Amino acid sequence: MGLRITNKGTKTFVVFKRYRGRMITVTIGPYGVYTLKQAEDEANDILRSIRRGVDPRKERQETEAKGITLRELAVEYTSRPGKLKPRSASIITRHVETTFEDMADRPVVEIDEGYCRARYRKILKHGLRGKKGAPAQASQSNSNLNTLINYAIRQHKLPIEKNMPSTAIIDDKVATGARDSFIPAYRCRLTVNQHPKAVVRGV
Repeated sequence: MGLRITNKGTKTFVVFKRYRGRMITVTIGPYGVYTLKQAEDEANDILRSIRRGVDPRKERQETEAKGITLRELAVEYTSRPGKLKPRSASIITRHVETTFEDMADRPVVEIDEGYCRARYRKILKHGLRGKKGAPAQASQSNSNLNTLINYAIRQHKLPIEKNMPSTAIIDDKVATGARDSFIPAYRCRLTVNQHPKAVVRGV
């Protein structure tokens, strides 16, 4: 174990050890946050892992990944530069903060089929506020959750079945009909006859 000191004076406890023929560095934590005794205890745990053939860096990454919350995952997913349109990002964020509010700050790995099914049925029959059924909202929120779950599987290797939210509601899913399109008159370049599904709203 050693103490790494940067040019700016930052002090960090680290462990240097050979693992599978290569020297690796494992960070324990900042000096001051860890006492010398705590750092030594942590270093001994790291060394035991290496002797068992376990890469402590990967082990730590897996532990941290399993603790990522749905809200943190949504922020990570929607913040990727150039990947989503602002509206798509806002829809995902809205569902996490409203539809899945009770799960937003809990680890993603705690989401299971039972939760997805119960949430879908609730929105389907009673809506978000318990006033009126909302099939489109139920379908959209489940689809967005499915997207986040699959992203978590790809990026964080979480032990969750792919497409789990969609699979969970397969026997409950209700088809949602096409919705009317509303085009402001000043932006409409097509007549109603040319675009029969559009409803032109005057200004």
